[in-house]
Amino acid sequence: MNRTDKEEYIFGSILLLANKLQIWGDNMIPDLTLKQWFLLILISKMGIQNPTVKEVADFTGTSRQNTKKMLEQLEIKEYISISKSKKDARALNVTLSRKTF
Repeated sequence: MNRTDKEEYIFGSILLLANKLQIWGDNMIPDLTLKQWFLLILISKMGIQNPTVKEVADFTGTSRQNTKKMLEQLEIKEYISISKSKKDARALNVTLSRKTF
């Protein structure tokens, strides 16, 4: 097996493991996907009271649009609430609900 074959094997194995973890995680909590669950954990660890959508996106390393879409799904499920910021009319604040804890 040459170096390229080994790299392809390792990369493929990592992707397969990631897929298996995703499936396992999605079945852990019936109401949440693994990504939604992980996003809630990250928000709770940010150390910021009611972070903005942009702050959450920056903290997680994802785009604001993708973060907002996930947050909207979590709001429908009542894990968070999204409200206009009192400090900046353009910003939206994220608040974890009691259901999250």
